[in-house]
Amino acid sequence: MESRSLQQARERILKALTRAGAVLGLLALLFTLPSFIAEGVLHIFPVYLVAVCALWVMALGQNLPYRLRAATLLFSTYLLGLTELLNFGYTVDGHAYLIACALLGVLFFNQRIGTAILLANILTLLGIGGMIATGRFVVWEFLFRDINWVMIIDTAVIFFSVVGALQFGVAVLLTQLDTALQDERQLRDQLEARVEERTRDLALARDAALATGREVTEQRAYMTALYETTLDLLNRRQMDDLLQSIVERATLILNAPYGELMIRDGDALVVRAHTANQPFLKGDRVGRHEARISWQACDSGQPVVLDDYAAWVGRRDLYMKVAISAVADFPIMIGDHCQGVLALGRAAKGHVFTAQDIRQGQLFSQLIALVLENARLYDTAQREIAERAEVELALQRSAQELQAQNSDLDAFGHTVAHDLKTPLTAIIGYSQLLQLLHRKMDADAIERDLQSILMAGRKMTTIINELLLLANVRRSGPISYERLDMATIIAEVTARLAHLITESQATLSGPPAWPAALGYAPWVEEVWVNYVSNALKYGGTPPQIRIGADPPAGGFVRFWVRDNGAGISGAQQELLFNAFTRLQPARADGHGLGLSIVSRIVEKLGGSVGVESRLGEGSTFSFTLPVA
Repeated sequence: MESRSLQQARERILKALTRAGAVLGLLALLFTLPSFIAEGVLHIFPVYLVAVCALWVMALGQNLPYRLRAATLLFSTYLLGLTELLNFGYTVDGHAYLIACALLGVLFFNQRIGTAILLANILTLLGIGGMIATGRFVVWEFLFRDINWVMIIDTAVIFFSVVGALQFGVAVLLTQLDTALQDERQLRDQLEARVEERTRDLALARDAALATGREVTEQRAYMTALYETTLDLLNRRQMDDLLQSIVERATLILNAPYGELMIRDGDALVVRAHTANQPFLKGDRVGRHEARISWQACDSGQPVVLDDYAAWVGRRDLYMKVAISAVADFPIMIGDHCQGVLALGRAAKGHVFTAQDIRQGQLFSQLIALVLENARLYDTAQREIAERAEVELALQRSAQELQAQNSDLDAFGHTVAHDLKTPLTAIIGYSQLLQLLHRKMDADAIERDLQSILMAGRKMTTIINELLLLANVRRSGPISYERLDMATIIAEVTARLAHLITESQATLSGPPAWPAALGYAPWVEEVWVNYVSNALKYGGTPPQIRIGADPPAGGFVRFWVRDNGAGISGAQQELLFNAFTRLQPARADGHGLGLSIVSRIVEKLGGSVGVESRLGEGSTFSFTLPVA
């Protein structure tokens, strides 16, 4: 069986030949194309093109199997030789292709395959030569075609002798090359083994030299690391960071590359920190039937050591992912209660935990217990401080909200007293007048007074309804948004204000379609009622009112009401949406709640209100809602 080195050599030769053949074949094909055209033999051009394409595929497809690429190269070479013989007779090019095919068979495969290819090529020469000699096949006139059987047999014998000798030489060369490569490999392996052995001897000598002072050095390093650990752990307040630092320090001090810290949670031990080489332990939760060594340490309050964990029958399959040999579990005790376990592991065979290691581990577990208790007390204090801060902040918010509500209630009481007083006074006055003079009054006068009482009552009802709406807006929680049918809402608004529109002889116009928006239909209807009713009251004579909406922008739709009134000054605009503010009291039959309610409703729906106005040019009141 040939060596791997010879296989690699064959692979390199195959890569070189396929690449060179692909490039040179393409150049030759392009160079000879005019000759094919001039001689009228363009029909054989596709054969050469297929062979060159096959070489390119083999040159670029380096991931293809070796035998496939070598066989393709042999077949392409034979195909080119056969094409030459069939079209041009016994030419030098045809013989050259067949010679190359036979030699490549030995080079890329073995002597047996090479011999088979040689015999196939000789049969090809005899067959085609016989057809030419007997006249069954005629080659092109511009080449020689007068051959006989003697010439054919001589050519076959010479071909067999020369190519067979070349094949034998190539086979011998490959055998010698294989032997040389195997000898070289054996010498290199011997040299590497000697170097490794010498390196191992030097390492043993170095370890022996350092062993004398190791115990003292380790003790000094342990005390230094323990001191640094104490300072580091006492300064860490985040529990996760604290526990991770404990594991890292413990593995460093006790020279154990594997470590984990488990905290007791009822009848389970939960891994809260571990070394980076054991990611599978994250969140691991084990009961008594699983981590038997850890639970033995926790229940007894004493360290538990095992020199060969891999051979122990009670081992966990989870730890078979890493090469753990010796293990030591140290309980973390606070008083008589076990709070957790510090588990350490070593990988090297024979590197067991000594009595000194166990004493150091116990000191370290005691330190961990102190630090955990300190962290627990600190967390408790921080939690109490945070809870007190939250209570104080909640009290401050409640006080601020209460103060704001008291301010609103003061203004609210003033407004309600002022706005309800006028219609209530009218009702009382007309009622007393009717009570005293109804016998002397004619029917028309009584009808007028009753109409006044009715209008005053309606006015009070409107005020009370808006007060209830304002209270509902204040108390309501989060609103469930819905896609608004704005055309239906406008129709409801028009129906509610029909009497005012008729009385004021107003014109109200709007768009044929509305952009889609989100909101709460009953509240949006109240916004439109307020805006349109204000336009009817404060608009021109007669009022000309336009309602509409702008195209969506920035995720919102802007709706507006435009009137032809006297306009509003800049100073009045700043106070317009404040709670319980009313402009032009001499002309207003309404009250100061409307625009304040509009502002609260729109803000509750996630939008904003606005006004644009100039004196003498009318006003445009607007509000925005989220786009649907």
